[in-house]
Amino acid sequence: MVLLEGQLFIHILKAKRLYNADGIFSTSKNKSDPYVKCKIGNTNIAKTKVLENTCDPKWDQYYLVEVCHEGDSLDLQVLDDDLVADDDLGILRIPLDKLIERKQIEGEYYLTRNGRKCNGRIYFSVTFYPISELDNTRAVPNCYFEQRKNCKVTLYQDASAEQCDLVDQLGYTRARAFDDILAAIQGARDFIYVTGWSVKSDTSLGREGEKQSIGDLLKEKAEDGVKVLVLVWNEITSTNLTDGLMGTFDQETLEFFAGSRVKCATVSRRKTQNGLHSTMTEMIYSHHQKTVVCDAPGPYVRRRVVAFVGGLDITCGRFDTTEHTLFGELQGKFAGDFYNVCNTLENTECGPRQPWHDIHSKVEGAVALDVKQNFEERWMKDVPDLEQETFNLDKSDYDIDYKHHGKHQWSVQVFRSISDDSATFTDQKRSELLLRHKTSLHDNSIHKAYIHHIRRAKKFIYIENQYFLGSCHMWSDQDNVEKAVHLIPIAIARRICRAISEDAEFRVYVVVPLHPEGDPGSPAMQEILNYQKRTVEMMYRLIAQQLTKNKSNRKPTDYLSFFCLGKREKDIPGDLPSPEPGSREEVLRNSGRHMIYVHSKMAIFDDEYIIVGSANINQRSMSGRRDTEIAIGACQSNIQAGSEDIAESEISRFRKSLMIEHLNKRVNSLENVPWSEEAMKQIREEGERNWEEYSSDAGNPLGHLLLYPYKVSLDGEVTGAVQYFPDTEASVTGDPKPLLAEKITT
Repeated sequence: MVLLEGQLFIHILKAKRLYNADGIFSTSKNKSDPYVKCKIGNTNIAKTKVLENTCDPKWDQYYLVEVCHEGDSLDLQVLDDDLVADDDLGILRIPLDKLIERKQIEGEYYLTRNGRKCNGRIYFSVTFYPISELDNTRAVPNCYFEQRKNCKVTLYQDASAEQCDLVDQLGYTRARAFDDILAAIQGARDFIYVTGWSVKSDTSLGREGEKQSIGDLLKEKAEDGVKVLVLVWNEITSTNLTDGLMGTFDQETLEFFAGSRVKCATVSRRKTQNGLHSTMTEMIYSHHQKTVVCDAPGPYVRRRVVAFVGGLDITCGRFDTTEHTLFGELQGKFAGDFYNVCNTLENTECGPRQPWHDIHSKVEGAVALDVKQNFEERWMKDVPDLEQETFNLDKSDYDIDYKHHGKHQWSVQVFRSISDDSATFTDQKRSELLLRHKTSLHDNSIHKAYIHHIRRAKKFIYIENQYFLGSCHMWSDQDNVEKAVHLIPIAIARRICRAISEDAEFRVYVVVPLHPEGDPGSPAMQEILNYQKRTVEMMYRLIAQQLTKNKSNRKPTDYLSFFCLGKREKDIPGDLPSPEPGSREEVLRNSGRHMIYVHSKMAIFDDEYIIVGSANINQRSMSGRRDTEIAIGACQSNIQAGSEDIAESEISRFRKSLMIEHLNKRVNSLENVPWSEEAMKQIREEGERNWEEYSSDAGNPLGHLLLYPYKVSLDGEVTGAVQYFPDTEASVTGDPKPLLAEKITT
């Protein structure tokens, strides 16, 4: 087995004299319908369009593919597209060791069929670029949106982060996401665009003084002459009579805006072609972007555009503070907004609520126009009858080239996961950089950005994400799971292995929820938990193997550690009703604990670069052909990793503010040398101590950060540190016997 790590540039030009699988007698209407599938091992890495009725197809298609795969060969397999099973028309196997040695293999080659050389020939070119030869810039190359300079970025932790003395010591001021979104909408004069997985019309952004719902506010702005467009995912099980499986309130929101000047559209994640495949796509996948884009006053006369991008939907349960209270202020800040889908509670007045941790951002400058373009490309595709409702910027009234000239100048790039089923790609030249899958174009630049910055990271990576599963082609036991093939976990593991081989310090910290949202014992949640465990185990096994190879006495967890967040409260407000004996409410009241649900989709690299958006670390979010997603990648233009002023960067101070929220204290090594062995040792000790306090019968953890309940052996095997999650009978490592379609749970 050979490891191929880097990028492949594949050009599939044409084939000749292919076997006719559609009939003994070849006619113009009875020939094979060939396409080419490019594979390493069992993993598909590219697929051409299908050309109908020809034995001499000309595809002329290009693919730039990130690779981190083990195998013996790169296989170019020519298949006949059929309704039931695709027929084999021939295969060419390119040995990976030859490809690594020669870097480029091209020309005309005979195919083999059924193990024997056949008349069919394929014309192609494959070029391999190892990591050492890849572009190492902070801008991610070959993306639909370019990096924009002279921008401004505001980073948010939670919907309403609270200031505290420890944060004051950093000289850092926490911004409040919902307050800033509210102010931006209130200040808009010309247009407001809102996208969401869920937008609930009665949600209030402001929680102080007289509350106004987002629905009433948008109606008010529309009545004032502002163009207000709302684009919400249509969860097809949501109807006039039912809330739907996912509780997105899309039908309720559509009805709320009906008859008003607000243009609201609910849109399924559908495929262009009709039939079963399209229906399945609507049932399984979602529109997951969360953005608000609007106009704002400029520094002089002309106006400008601002945009909010991240993990926060404007819907129920998303408002939370950095305290993440369970029982406090149920009739105060959280009145009318009780949310807990992890537990079935008969009396919500008893509590506890489900705490919510998230990351969001605001961008200003040219990059905000890219976020605006994303909305308009989606609107053009999914709401063509109202295409004229979008707002065109007039240069006489808008500073199209607005540049931020403040102290902190940022370079920012927009990334997406989206296909031409969900967006009309208006930039034809940049569209040439998109990937093809058969006849469909798709943008998977979020995945591309993660891989690019994992590979160029120098000392450490800090990740918070709602999910963490993937790279199934490297799992020790695939069990035919081929649906989570993105490269983020394996790229992280390989980056750590490279550091070990170079005897360099490198650390990776990953914060995930204690378990997926919902009942952790349900089949879907157990399946996801098992995929997560297998992903983590694959990473630890690779690290353990590299440590053995280097004759190191360190442990895999010295380089990579997983954490979650939890809250425990002892002081229950006296005005809350008593729970019914034997109820779920009584169990939770007695334990006084609940996980803090990590909904973040963020990664920090060396305190130099940050990715914030809507995309989870799973195949649904990273594919480009499943859920639609959006993210921004940002860095301060004048600050480089390793420089003396990196500790004062906004990204560094934001990370330190997150650590204060999670640990309720400052840890010097974690703040200043997070790549050190001491930093990893200290945070693991804090997390282990908090876990013991959280999981015991009567503990009192100092902070929210908990060491994830995995036990990792020296050879990388992962088992549960406990059998069940607290207050449940749900297995920590999940159920290895999947019951649902992998496309749903990966």
